[in-house]
Amino acid sequence: AQSVSKWENAVAMPDITTLPLLAEIFGTSIDDLFDLTSEQRLNRIENSLDITEELPQDLFREYEDFLKTQLDNGPNRQRATSLISYLYWHRMNSCAKKAADRIMEDLVAAHPEDSICLFEAAQYYAKKSDYQKAIGLYERSFEAETRRPRFTDELMAIADIYEILGDYRKAAETYDRIIDLLENEWGFTEDTGLKHAQNEKARLLAKA
Repeated sequence: AQSVSKWENAVAMPDITTLPLLAEIFGTSIDDLFDLTSEQRLNRIENSLDITEELPQDLFREYEDFLKTQLDNGPNRQRATSLISYLYWHRMNSCAKKAADRIMEDLVAAHPEDSICLFEAAQYYAKKSDYQKAIGLYERSFEAETRRPRFTDELMAIADIYEILGDYRKAAETYDRIIDLLENEWGFTEDTGLKHAQNEKARLLAKA
């Protein structure tokens, strides 16, 4: 009771970690606890949609309900209309991504030893920046390849990812594998590609 009295008299503010519980107790949103203006709430929704890949269902409903109340609000109508369209597109896009993930998982499960399928799945996850999953699939694709000599595509992709992640030593070690592949499977000794791999290894070691 003493704490609540201090809040009411602006002597102190509640601990931020208690806000979700307070919102639950009073049956309201955290936004309402702060008495945000409509413009501030619109800004919050837009920023959330920009940075969040998938909204929880309760947050989606909260945003949807608020935006619907703003559709008849003259000053905010245009922006609310734009944001509710963005909200629905965001939900559709996140559902599509989950469906695509399931397709890739099913593909890998159905063809666990097919190097081409594994490579395409790795490419998919690399484009999503799911780098650890991509590396694992590139490795599986490389190991599953029965043709000799093997191409360097998987190893080059792995080296690129390690460099993106700032792990220059692992990237250089991957170039060691590329050099070994070019020398022992392809028989190269003075090839331009071999020299390039050696130069890349040296460059990465210098950054490690």
